[in-house]
Amino acid sequence: MEAKLFEAVDYGVHVPMIAIRCTPANEGEIRLLACAGYGSEAEDQGGYVVFAALPKYLGESQIQAAVGMQVVRDWLYLKDNWERLEPGTVLDVAFLAGERIAPGESMFGDPKDCQ
Repeated sequence: MEAKLFEAVDYGVHVPMIAIRCTPANEGEIRLLACAGYGSEAEDQGGYVVFAALPKYLGESQIQAAVGMQVVRDWLYLKDNWERLEPGTVLDVAFLAGERIAPGESMFGDPKDCQ
């Protein structure tokens, strides 16, 4: 498995997210991914990316916004661009949809400000 953290942005709502590419490391992971519906071969399983909000940071309104984000669009973008995306990248939903000419910037500054 390979994980990267991203900041998803949808019209001013910024949500820390984790994306995990399902590349199994052994037979046990292949079996578990197959049982979860991700295909029965390691090659097939490696094409999946699991994308979820990091809930400890989120307030109730942000959790609702994260659920409302176009996660499928973000997931497809992650899947197709995994290799070139740096961890910590801002994924702007409106930009990915072609609704903005430039992606939004991170709202998170100094990590101490997030605690």
